Parts: sequence; C-alpha cells; structure tokens
Amino acid sequence: MTADELKSALLRCLEAARSDLPREELPALIGELAAIQAVAFARIAAPIQASQNHDELLGIDEASRRLGMSRDYLYRHKSQFPFTRHQGPKCKLLFSAQGIERHIQQKGKG
Repeated sequence: MTADELKSALLRCLEAARSDLPREELPALIGELAAIQAVAFARIAAPIQASQNHDELLGIDEASRRLGMSRDYLYRHKSQFPFTRHQGPKCKLLFSAQGIERHIQQKGKG
C-alpha cells in the first residue's frame, strides 16, 4: 500500500468516525487505530539493523572468486573498478562486496 492510499483510507475512517459509523462500533475502531499507532511507533523506535547498510570489504582471493577474474587481472586493472578500496598504511587492496554485486548485476543487463 502506498502512502497516498494509506492516507486516503485513514481519511475515510475519520469521516466514518464523525458521522457514518454506528456509535457502538467506535470502541472497536479506536482499538484498531491504537494498534496501528503502536506498531508504527515500534518501527520508529526500533534500531536500524546495520546489516542493511553494512558493506563487507573482501580480500583479493574472494573478489577474484566472485568476479571470475584472476588475482593478477584485478591487481593490474584495480583503477578501472569503482569498488576497489585501499586500507591501512601499506595500502592493502580490498574490494567492496556491494560494489561487486552492483558490477555483476550491471554486467548481466548489458
């Protein structure tokens, strides 16, 4: 359900509560609205799970396996891939797992 559809449904509930809905059905409506409100507040208060935004950095062996490319090829062409990362004082070469996935998906579309 889209936000607009939800707003429309809530406005219909508001109109029904004002006039159309029989008085004896109002407590049930209030209970349902309170349940909706409680669920929405719980979602707002819940911590955001890091796994949704967490990008794993992969070593050369795992990147080579996922991409189906040799280690040598990745070393020679590292500047051509936007998902390469350098870490630490010795500039260890790492690869973004999310970047590799995007690369594979785009390659499949082309």
